[in-house]
Amino acid sequence: MKLAVAEVGMGGRLDATNVFLPAVSVVTRIGMDHMQYLGDTLEKIALEKAGIAKPGVPLVLGAMPDEARAAILARAREVGAPAVSAPDSVGVARVRGDLTGQTLAVSSGAADYGRVKMRLAASYQVENAATAVAAVEALGRVLGIEWPARTVAAGLGAAELPGRFQLLSEDPATILDGGHNPCAAEALVGALKAAKAARGVRLVCGMCADKDPAGWLQVLAPVVGKVWTVPLSNPRGLPPDKLAAFARGAGLREVAACATLGEGLDAARADARAAGRPVLVAGSLFLAGDVLAGA
Repeated sequence: MKLAVAEVGMGGRLDATNVFLPAVSVVTRIGMDHMQYLGDTLEKIALEKAGIAKPGVPLVLGAMPDEARAAILARAREVGAPAVSAPDSVGVARVRGDLTGQTLAVSSGAADYGRVKMRLAASYQVENAATAVAAVEALGRVLGIEWPARTVAAGLGAAELPGRFQLLSEDPATILDGGHNPCAAEALVGALKAAKAARGVRLVCGMCADKDPAGWLQVLAPVVGKVWTVPLSNPRGLPPDKLAAFARGAGLREVAACATLGEGLDAARADARAAGRPVLVAGSLFLAGDVLAGA
């Protein structure tokens, strides 16, 4: 048996993935992003996402705001897609964790998966783990397969996701995260706090011009000490001087606009090492790609 996971590019209702009938559909947390295409409220965006719902196909919902959940559930009922709430069907608790990983206690009505050591260190992966397990269990019911608990636990433990709260180095601690909207910034702040790395963060950031730099930076500002803004290799990138102005507008005072990514990284790491603080490189998946490619 061969299985494939297809990720929707944006939205859902008009996405190319609708050309095939899935065994299970999944909708994860919804935030305010791509508003010019998907709508200016969570409800409108959720309705676009709910376009992947198919008659008779289980629709797994991750944790999300109530208004988004209500919109998706309404669409699921309309098309006859049985809805599965991951937060209600799978229990995941964070036992311990730091910047190198975390241990989760995972269980559901179907199985006790025990304590799972995950390489993914961000505390926001707790809800993603619940969604993943709910999706796997739903798939098992569709296919008539009972997955061994150890197999599911091993899958969670082996999961890797470059560019999402990825620890690049330990001296100084340097974290790479592609989050680029206020909702992602909230999750990132929560992850930094859970890892006890949320004070005086040295931030290296680059963002696309069509995002919400003001909102993103306002969320991060309380945990940030100094900022270095850098360019992206993508033409959609916001110039560093303009991004620096947004950082100052968010109340951050020690801000430097850099001509290159390398300049920003070198300066932030040197300062962080001297101060004993972590470096956070964030603001765009394009920035994450540039860092991982060594640009």
